[in-house]
Amino acid sequence: MGGLVEKLHPLIEKSIIFEKPQYLMMPICSHSKRMTMKTRIFSLAIALLTTLSLFGQRQETLFNNTETFFSGIWGGTTLNYSVFDNDWAFSRGGYIGLEFGRSFVLGYSHLDLKEDITIGPDDARFDLKLNGFLFAIKPYSRRVIHPRINIVTGRGRIRMEDGDRDRVFVFQPSAGIEMNVFTWFHVGLDGGYRFISDAEVGGLSNSDFSTPFAQVEFRFGISW
Repeated sequence: MGGLVEKLHPLIEKSIIFEKPQYLMMPICSHSKRMTMKTRIFSLAIALLTTLSLFGQRQETLFNNTETFFSGIWGGTTLNYSVFDNDWAFSRGGYIGLEFGRSFVLGYSHLDLKEDITIGPDDARFDLKLNGFLFAIKPYSRRVIHPRINIVTGRGRIRMEDGDRDRVFVFQPSAGIEMNVFTWFHVGLDGGYRFISDAEVGGLSNSDFSTPFAQVEFRFGISW
């Protein structure tokens, strides 16, 4: 009996010391692998959410970005000089408009001829009034001096001294510079050409009323 116990003792010792820890280690290793997988998935989710959050912060819309939406209101006085038959004629008017993104202005413009000007072979006197839609582009508007492009288009009225009158179409592009004197006061200098169409009055044509011009504008308003 004692010899049998001595022979079985190494087997029992091996089963207790070596085999049992192996069975105990299997669930521990499996649990560790599951924890590692969960950690990786969690880290990936955090990285994805962070990326989406940063993208959302960079995204701009029409209403949450003040640089692309309504940014101010401006108006002013226009002093215009145009040429009819080699004679300079003075006109005065003004405009009012809404500013968008500090780079665009949409508004209304008007201009009235203030001098007695003769035109045509008969030296006929006439009066000219213009009213139209204003579209202006002013890039780099934060700089003290920056360019500005204006387009005025709309309807006008020509009235001759004999009472004959006609409605005309006006397209008036111009380009120049704008100087920021104060935040609320700007001065513009520009020149362009006034195209008149549909003129059928006094035996005169569109080319008789179409003319180059130069003008000064004193602009008042506020941008934010």
